[in-house]
Parts: sequence; C-alpha cells; structure tokens
Amino acid sequence: MVGYILCVMLGLIVGAVIMGCARGGRDEKPLDYEYWKKVGNEITNHNKNYQK
Repeated sequence: MVGYILCVMLGLIVGAVIMGCARGGRDEKPLDYEYWKKVGNEITNHNKNYQK
C-alpha cells in the first residue's frame, strides 16, 4: 500500500514538473507550489481515510 502511495505521489510530482516546465517558458512561476501542496495534502488525507 505504501508503495502505491509513493508511486502516485511520484507520478504527480513528475506531472507537475513537466507542466511547470511547459508553462515556465512564459513569465509565470514554473510551479504553483501552494496549489500542489494543497493537492498533496488532500491526497494524503484521502489515503488516511481510505486505510481506516
């Protein structure tokens, strides 16, 4: 189960980095850190609830 969570998180991080690089060519922040942190927290909370 932990491996699955790590896999999902890694996939999200890679996707976020790719999106950030794609958008980073313009004058935006490459990554909206607060947004991704919020998404990560929601996923973590969801997984905790799922394991109960």
